[in-house]
Amino acid sequence: AWRQKVFMKLSGVKKIRGDINLVFYDTQGNKKEYEISSGDLSQEEIYTKYLDVEINPKNTAKIEFLWNKSVFTLLWARLGAERVDIIYGEGG
Repeated sequence: AWRQKVFMKLSGVKKIRGDINLVFYDTQGNKKEYEISSGDLSQEEIYTKYLDVEINPKNTAKIEFLWNKSVFTLLWARLGAERVDIIYGEGG
């Protein structure tokens, strides 16, 4: 596994509930999803999380941002990743 430190800044609605995930895809078509944060989300925060990713960063084909809305989220609400920075190293 490769230890990766993720920094994520959101864009969209100011404050919202739900959870944000990153999905890592490798060059062979395999994918793995990781939760970054859950609960109250704000575009004013920078979310930081350490992940132990099973996909070698050298074989990463793409990374997808996912937002799962809470039940009470307005239908028109939009949320995205303004910026995602990832620092990695093998074995931590």
